Amino acid sequence: MDEKENFYRIITEVRSVVADGENLKCTCPNTYCEWFGDCTKCVAQHRYYGNHLPTCLQPIINEKIKLLAGAGELLVTEKPRNPKEYWDYVREKDAIEQNKTL
Repeated sequence: MDEKENFYRIITEVRSVVADGENLKCTCPNTYCEWFGDCTKCVAQHRYYGNHLPTCLQPIINEKIKLLAGAGELLVTEKPRNPKEYWDYVREKDAIEQNKTL
């Protein structure tokens, strides 16, 4: 198959994937996060700090790493998530700061 034609076929497939609203829903398990559902801002801050992947992408990468680590007989552990209480605290502090400016 012609490379340009193959590329066009891939782009057409990607367009149909993003046209389906179900595929645009945020799949992140961290639903209490301030950026949940706003993937552009989420990815922007992860790119800026560069310290880890967005939570929604971690399972995809972790599965691939686990397979590779298994070949080397290594163990892989997942890092703990921030507790919901941390986000409650952020919201409380934001409310206090907002009241100071009023």
